[in-house]
Amino acid sequence: MPEPLNKILDKLVCISCASGRLSCPAPETLLCGSCRATFRVVNGIPCFVAEELVSFSEVKETERQHFIDAKQVAYFRESFISRLYNSYHQYAASRRTLLPAPLTLDIGFGIGEHYPFVSAREKAEASFIGLDTDRFKLEYFSALHPELPVVQASALQIPFRDESFDVVQLLATLEHFDAATAAAVLGEAMRVLKPGGYVLACYPAEGSLLLRAGQLIMHGWLRLKTGFDLEHEEVHHHLLSARDIQSMLLSVPGIERCESINYPMNVNSIQLSLFLNEMYRKDQ
Repeated sequence: MPEPLNKILDKLVCISCASGRLSCPAPETLLCGSCRATFRVVNGIPCFVAEELVSFSEVKETERQHFIDAKQVAYFRESFISRLYNSYHQYAASRRTLLPAPLTLDIGFGIGEHYPFVSAREKAEASFIGLDTDRFKLEYFSALHPELPVVQASALQIPFRDESFDVVQLLATLEHFDAATAAAVLGEAMRVLKPGGYVLACYPAEGSLLLRAGQLIMHGWLRLKTGFDLEHEEVHHHLLSARDIQSMLLSVPGIERCESINYPMNVNSIQLSLFLNEMYRKDQ
């Protein structure tokens, strides 16, 4: 059994019967002890998606190198753009330190943009788990950082037990869904979050004049440096405004907002913000 999978196997649950514990009778197979459903393990990454989606990626093969180059500039190399983009990653990492030893689920993990902000303890204890549907992104990350467990699954059907995480992160994720889907994602996030646990929701101030101006500058810079045209690519669209997301979060039953920071000036105006960084606590 791959070591990262071994570290999280006891936390996984069957998505077919929603209750059965999983075992790994063969290196490439997970088996539900209750309903006997099986799930594939491909290149060490467990798959909880339909067979036709196992190879899914939103990034076209012809665009993948440009995509990786753009991500390197935006997140992994020191630049004025990475300082902006990484602001919400820094926020989330700092809030996790408020808990003694949290178990964290990162929904919409991507190629591991948050990895530089995962602590040595979280890596050693496999207490930070990434979830995404995109096979290319997960395999790219896992090849570089096999110590951190990742799972290929839908945010609408998370393969973990009820109330199993201390922290659920939604970093630049909710804006990519329509309203009904985003509400369902939040419902799943609440299901797997422990009472007293925290939702860290960071999202762009979509609808802000400052954000739009910043996007034009950042997207132009990325296009110049890497050839990846984020402004006109086909799948990376924001479907919800910041006001939509904030209203939705505030209406989720059973959670209370602890903090809301408008980045970069922390002025209570979406129009003057690039990102909103928020923390919500689930009722005990």
